[in-house]
Amino acid sequence: MEILDNERKRGPADPAELFERRMVGQALDAKLRDAGPLFEAQILLCCEAAEKPRAKLAMQGLLAAFAPFSSGNWLRAAGLPVGDVVFFGADNPLRRRGFDRRLSTGLHRPARRQVLTAREVAGFLKPPNAHCVSENVVRSGTLLPAPPALPRFTEGDPEVIPLGHISGESGRQLVGARTADTFFTYIAGRSRYGKTETAIAQFVHLARCGHGGLFLDPHGDALERIKPYLAEPKLARRVVEIDVGTGGEWSLPGWNLFELRGASTAAVEARVEAVVDAFASTMQWSKQSTRAINLTTQAAGALAHAARVLPPELSPTIFQLPTLLSDERWREAVLPFLPRASQRFWLDRFPLLAEEAITPLTNLVDRLRGSTPMTALLGQSASTYRVREAMDEGWIVLAHPGSGGTRERLLANLLLFDLLHAAKGRSEIGSEERKPFWVFLDEVQTYDGVASGNLAALLEQSAKFGLRAVVLNQNPERLNPQTLNALTTNRSHLLTSALNSHAAVLLTKEWGRRIDPEAVTQLDRYRFIAQVTDRGKLSKPFALEGIRVEDVAELPEGQVAEPGEGAVARTEASEVVEHLETLDERILAALRKRRKEASEASSNAPGVQRIEREAATLLLRAGRRRPRVSGSVSLQSAASETGIEIVASLAQHRILSAAQVRAIHVPDSGERWAQRLLVRLAEADLAGYVRSPRSHRRLWHVTERGARIARKGGVLDGEPRLIGPEDAAGPLQAHTLAVNDAAICFLEAARERGDEFGPFAWRHEVSHPLSRGRGRRRRALVADAVLTYLRLDGDGVAIEQRFLEIDRATLTIDRLAAELARYAELFRLAGGDGEPLWGSRYPVFPPVHCVLTGGSRAMLERRRSTTIALLRSDPRLARAAEVSISICLLEDLQAEGPFAPIFRDVREPGQPVDWLGG
Repeated sequence: MEILDNERKRGPADPAELFERRMVGQALDAKLRDAGPLFEAQILLCCEAAEKPRAKLAMQGLLAAFAPFSSGNWLRAAGLPVGDVVFFGADNPLRRRGFDRRLSTGLHRPARRQVLTAREVAGFLKPPNAHCVSENVVRSGTLLPAPPALPRFTEGDPEVIPLGHISGESGRQLVGARTADTFFTYIAGRSRYGKTETAIAQFVHLARCGHGGLFLDPHGDALERIKPYLAEPKLARRVVEIDVGTGGEWSLPGWNLFELRGASTAAVEARVEAVVDAFASTMQWSKQSTRAINLTTQAAGALAHAARVLPPELSPTIFQLPTLLSDERWREAVLPFLPRASQRFWLDRFPLLAEEAITPLTNLVDRLRGSTPMTALLGQSASTYRVREAMDEGWIVLAHPGSGGTRERLLANLLLFDLLHAAKGRSEIGSEERKPFWVFLDEVQTYDGVASGNLAALLEQSAKFGLRAVVLNQNPERLNPQTLNALTTNRSHLLTSALNSHAAVLLTKEWGRRIDPEAVTQLDRYRFIAQVTDRGKLSKPFALEGIRVEDVAELPEGQVAEPGEGAVARTEASEVVEHLETLDERILAALRKRRKEASEASSNAPGVQRIEREAATLLLRAGRRRPRVSGSVSLQSAASETGIEIVASLAQHRILSAAQVRAIHVPDSGERWAQRLLVRLAEADLAGYVRSPRSHRRLWHVTERGARIARKGGVLDGEPRLIGPEDAAGPLQAHTLAVNDAAICFLEAARERGDEFGPFAWRHEVSHPLSRGRGRRRRALVADAVLTYLRLDGDGVAIEQRFLEIDRATLTIDRLAAELARYAELFRLAGGDGEPLWGSRYPVFPPVHCVLTGGSRAMLERRRSTTIALLRSDPRLARAAEVSISICLLEDLQAEGPFAPIFRDVREPGQPVDWLGG
């Protein structure tokens, strides 16, 4: 049928036709003014019956139904009447083909001017029901879009994991998500509302299809549901069960976190980081808990490095952490096998920690030791469960760490962070070789430290290494914001059952507020709202009915595995307890034996025996055991040759920092190496140290015994001025360090240029008389230091000597200028024979270098300008034009060196010069 098109006919129109056209125009104008949508329509009617007369009769009835529509719009059958007998319509054989095509394809071509409003066509439309999949439908109740076209789930299909039931035009059906689209799934909802049941069904399906995975269940109930479906022998041989619950068996696999013999440095560091992350998450350490985190890192690292040199049967376990922290013998035995940085921690900083600093770590490990099943799991030196092997071999790991206590949370965190760091370690193999490994984390807030952010960072990184995660918890608000953000940002699928109003608002924000939060709070049990990724595209939220494991798998029939059959061997708890009873002493003996073997092997090298005797002579104090010196030749040589130079340097330069000792004596080594040498000297009572009041760093000075040895060795020219700990910590500490900093700048420049300016080329506090009187009448000028620099000058050598003055901005400017002007008095002072008194010491009068420090750059530059102005007007300098005084900033001297134009000469302050005046 068609709407009256009122096409204009040729020829004159009669009045009735004109009136009809006018009415149609008015009707069309009224429709255009309607605010509702407009349609162009064509209505097709088709009746079928067993007999043609019956079909015709039915058609006549339908046509009669359209009789009421005869006012504003009136309808008639499309066609051409021929008289009153024949009607050339859609039934005509010539037109029937086109009608059938339109009916079958839905491709209509409405005639012109066929305009209808929504109210006019509403009566001809079938009302949508609950199975309508169209999105352009107003829905009552929970306003949810129709489910997407997800793949139907079939048992045994490894490419699809089950999600739940949806209802559509074809009825209720079980659908799934493609494994290729699944990386992270987050399921939230109330307890007993079906989230764990969904996870169980998914895990069982994946395991039965050949995938490897870990189900971490704090309660243990889920594992009891899973195990019957994995009882077939081929599946049971892949299962590793870790159950330390009160009802679990006390025969467990071995899992030693420190079984690292032969492991690479990267593997050692990853294991240490996993242990630290687990402790931090369990104890809820934040970034401000630096002492606890560093202590745990150092202790775990020490055990890990010791494990690399011990046989597998003596690998230390987590239960050796308290031994390491509380037993000095153990620390001494482990120390030689640690990196230098770790050695410095145990030698320098660990003794300064308060006794209670170790208790948070030791108490928690002791609580682990108090659990027999946990001792059986973690106390075996030789592991049978290794998470990297589980990932690569596709094992099925069922873990029940227990629930409720701190030690149970620690075990859960150890399992999880060991897994996540092992996943990162798969970067060494190609992406095509990384088997997907599915980890299901129930009650994920258990593993999420308050402020660490470690779980979030690892989840973000581990997907690229083959890890697939399904994360469950009751309330997203309980997650660390960083973890929740990582989950919602990187999720593939998001499912939620009923939540409280606050959590509902939080999740519906992820859906762009398309869903009313109230709808989430009113969901029934086993009813979810889900948003999934399918073929790389994120769907709109839709309704989903939950599933149970019975919906996706059937219990195995026939042969089942024997009890205890699994992927790894298990050990009785009593055997592990007996093993741990003597493990500390056996490890200590093995470390000492290995140390002795290494020392004997190194002592047989040429020259080592002589060096070791010299080191013992220099670095042993009477009645004290030999310091623990490494067997390497380089360290013993440093202890015997460089060590005596350092002692003499401390005697001459009063007080030095470790950084200054490094710059003077071992510039090609790090500061840690210098600290190590100084500690050896302190152990031999040749050096002592005090703490800097500001930086708390160690500042070193010579002891009386050290000065005596250095003097007898002929290194020092005269009797050194000894300072004790009180003087070293006194007010002149910073001044002496600044003098040495300035002199070291000349030493480094000489070393670079090939000149000579060695460790003893500057002398401190050199006194010069300014009068010929005695007693109180005698005046003197004491230079902070005198430098003697041998400079290569063509084919000869030029001797450059300088007076060095350090100003730390503690004097007034006029006092500073007056002190510098006194060098003019020294220059003019003559003896009884008329010769200058300084001539007995210096071939020419040394120029004066004043180095400014102790303030901001702007302040020091003003201080320099003012001092120069005062000196230029001083009459003493005017009478001694030969006296050269130049001023620089210590900051410039250290950055650019003395050969840079950083000095300002008092006589010509406008032109910067180097220390030679050029």
